[in-house]
Amino acid sequence: NNDIIYIGLVQRQTKRRNITNLAEIQQEIINNYSTNNAAYKNGNNYTVHLEWKYMETMDFTEQATWWNRQDVVVAAHGAAMGNIMFLRPHTTAVVEIFPRHYYVDMYQRLSETLNVTYFGYYSLDDDTEDLDDFYPQFDYLKHCSKRKERYAMRAVRLTPPVRHIMDLIHKAVDHVVLARQWENEKRRGYAE
Repeated sequence: NNDIIYIGLVQRQTKRRNITNLAEIQQEIINNYSTNNAAYKNGNNYTVHLEWKYMETMDFTEQATWWNRQDVVVAAHGAAMGNIMFLRPHTTAVVEIFPRHYYVDMYQRLSETLNVTYFGYYSLDDDTEDLDDFYPQFDYLKHCSKRKERYAMRAVRLTPPVRHIMDLIHKAVDHVVLARQWENEKRRGYAE
């Protein structure tokens, strides 16, 4: 349905890399995109359908179907992000949340390859959230060579600031709305 934006929240059942404040993020999405405050862009009114899922409880077909139905997916970095391959190209977006001081770009690169818009949240330290400050210190080979340390860095619970995640969700929703408008205009142009 072109009037509904599907936002999927992916949670983990394990204590490692689960998003501890996902309920708060869910409530903020509801507050920002409720029926009375629907996403509004260029004269089009959209309502949001929100789903929270555990990928561990779904078989392969259920995961593929669920991801394909979503317009925006919010998830912690991990294997479930491989399901990006089932998002629709050009009109969908994903928000990936990383553990503190941990970053790998494999799902960002997969998103780019599949024409899925990508937004990543990188928690660097208490006084900066700017990835540009992170890159000069980031040595990928060293990062990969310290496997045990890297595993320990990523095997933590995540509590990203809700406002930062909401900023990324707003950008993702804006992308979906604009992409739909562009697709509709393109169709109308072909029809004329």
